[in-house]
Amino acid sequence: MKILYNDGHVDECPQEEVTHVLRHSAAHIMAQAIQRLYPEADFAYGPATDRGFYYDVDLGDKKLSDEDLAAIEAEMKKIIKENLPFKTFAYSREEAVKYLHERNAVYKEEHVGDLPEDATITFYQQGDYVDMCVGPHITYTKNLKAFKITGQSGAYWKNDASRKMLTRINGVAFQTKEELEEYEKQVEEAKARDHRKIGKEMSLFMTDDLIGKGLPMFLPKGYTLWRELEDYIRDKELKLGYQHVLTPCVGTVALYQTSGHWDHYKENMFPAMEVEDESFVLRPMNCPHHMMIYANKPHSYRELPIRIGEIAHDFRFEPSGSLKGIERGRHFCQNDAHLFVTPAQIKDEVSRVVDLIFEVYKDFGITDYRCVLSLRDPADTKKYHPDDEMWN
Repeated sequence: MKILYNDGHVDECPQEEVTHVLRHSAAHIMAQAIQRLYPEADFAYGPATDRGFYYDVDLGDKKLSDEDLAAIEAEMKKIIKENLPFKTFAYSREEAVKYLHERNAVYKEEHVGDLPEDATITFYQQGDYVDMCVGPHITYTKNLKAFKITGQSGAYWKNDASRKMLTRINGVAFQTKEELEEYEKQVEEAKARDHRKIGKEMSLFMTDDLIGKGLPMFLPKGYTLWRELEDYIRDKELKLGYQHVLTPCVGTVALYQTSGHWDHYKENMFPAMEVEDESFVLRPMNCPHHMMIYANKPHSYRELPIRIGEIAHDFRFEPSGSLKGIERGRHFCQNDAHLFVTPAQIKDEVSRVVDLIFEVYKDFGITDYRCVLSLRDPADTKKYHPDDEMWN
C-alpha cells in the first residue's frame, strides 16, 4: 500500500504500519463526513489507536443518536467512493495560526500553542476537508475498504475535567473485509457474554432509572455471590495481618480539603449536602478516613507495618455515557487498604501486595492480564505532590 508522507513524497508503507495508517486516515475521512453533515463542528484530536480510531468533536448542543452515527458512516462510504486524493502542505507556526483562525478551528489553533516555537506545521487535505496532522496517510480515500463506526462517548478537551466535554466518535478499521467480519463476529460473541445480559438472565442484579443511573441493586442470588467474594478476600487479608475497619460513606468537605482531594477531584464527586451549617459529601475514596484512623493515636515505629483494610462503599459521579452495569457505576464496593510502613519496609510490603493480587488471579483462573506502573508527570505540578526526592 502506498502512503503519503508530510514532505510530499509517496512510498510503500511498511507492513507493520499499514493498519495504523488506515485507522488514522479513517479518522480523517470520518471527520470529513461529520463536517459535511454538521458544518459548524469544531474538531479536536483524531488519532489511530491500538483498537481502532476516534475523533473528539465539539458539536455544540447536538446530541448524536444511533441514526446519526449510521448517517456519518454512510457519508464516509460516499467519500470513499469519490476516491479523493490526499494532499499535504506545510506552514510556519505564524502562518498556521492565521490559517486555523480564519477557519474557526479553535481547538487546532490552541494545539499549535503546545508545539515547539520553531515547529513547521503540516496539514493533510482530502476534498473539502483539511486537518493539521503529521501523517502519514493513504494516497486516496478508496484505499480504505473495511471500517465501521462503533459508538460514541464523552471526552474532556485535553483530558482536563475543567475543560469542555466533547463528543468522542469511535470506529474500527482493518486491512480486509474478512478482518472486519471477524471483528463483528467477536463483538456479537462478547454481547452474549455481557455481564449486564447475564446478570439479568440469572437474576443477579438490576438497575432502574428511578433509583438512579449507575446505581445497581444486587438481588438475592447476586448478593449471595457478593458475600462469598467478600468473605474470600477478607479471610485472605486477615491472614496477612490486615486490620479491618468500618467507616462512614460520607465525610465533610473540610476533610477532603485537608486531604487535597477537593481541589483535584471534586468534579468527580457528588455535590455537597448542607446540614446544620456543615457541608458533607459522599466519599469517592477511603484514604482520608483511614488516615484519620491511623492519626487517632500515637504510633511507634515498632508497630509498623500497620495494614488498615476495609470492604468499602464509595460513590463517584461518573458521566452517564461511561456507565456500564456493575463494571462502572456511580456506587461501587472495593476491598481497599492503606499500609503504614517505614521506608525500609516499602519493598517487602509492595511485594506482598503484588503476591496477593496474583494469588487472587490464580484462584479465579485469570491469565489474560497486563501490569502497568503509573508514574507522575514531573511537569504537572497541579495533580502531583511536589516532592522530587520522594518521587525519585
